[in-house]
Amino acid sequence: MGSTIILTSQSLHTTLPLASASLTHHLSCLSSKSSSQRHDSLTHILPHTHSAPLPILLPPLLPLVLDGSRSVRATLLRVLHALPASISDHVESLLLYIRAGMTHLAAGIRTDAVQVLSWLLKSAGADVVAAPGGWRKTLAAFMALLGWESSSASKSTASGGSFAKAGSAFRPDAASLLVLGEFLHLGLASPPSEPGDAGAQVFPLRGIAWRLRPPLAHAYAHLDLFGGVQDEEGAMLEEKEDRERVFRPYKTGFEKGLDAAAREGGDIGRAAAKVRKGLRVALEGQDVVSN
Repeated sequence: MGSTIILTSQSLHTTLPLASASLTHHLSCLSSKSSSQRHDSLTHILPHTHSAPLPILLPPLLPLVLDGSRSVRATLLRVLHALPASISDHVESLLLYIRAGMTHLAAGIRTDAVQVLSWLLKSAGADVVAAPGGWRKTLAAFMALLGWESSSASKSTASGGSFAKAGSAFRPDAASLLVLGEFLHLGLASPPSEPGDAGAQVFPLRGIAWRLRPPLAHAYAHLDLFGGVQDEEGAMLEEKEDRERVFRPYKTGFEKGLDAAAREGGDIGRAAAKVRKGLRVALEGQDVVSN
């Protein structure tokens, strides 16, 4: 009698799988325990960033901000830079992972998280500081990252100061200070004035812009018409005046930290001096002169 060999059902194809199926596979591999697998999957995803929708790409990408592999985080930054510019709707989710990275115990993760924030500031601009918790919580994260002390009595700042001292040592570098300066400029500098329409200055249309509804998501939230629970830390601060009010308890801590960094000299000293100058000019309500 001849022997019989039984094979499990298999599917063999002479053509490559569809790009969508391949992308889905590599997105699922981003949660692999192997850092080389995560790195290879990111490399495969890189050419597809413009064709794949952001709601599908971002959820598996965001946890890699906290990845322990330096090569994975570097490749993730390349993927983020290749994403389309329409990232504003996902700022809040991105900030959650960025702030977690900025207060991480590993110095490398903290440094790379600041670079992710730099990319987000260039991509989303003012949407970052106006997002829920985008201003107050990120200020506290910077204080924790740099190891500076704040006069704020909020729990987030008080607990955040220990992160910079725990784990591997972190020394503020020039790149991190420049990202801080960009963040403070977006939040505190006066918006550029738009040239008014000459026709709008003719009576009875003179000053009509002051009578229109403010272009804010919650224009009348300050009236507290419905008596809702106030979430101060997660509030949307779309007005420059509101962000200035929140910044006041942090002002002394940032100024002292920048003064100390400026005295170090070198790249760090020059970066700190530039940020310090920009902060003072922004608080005075003038336009910051970019060098």
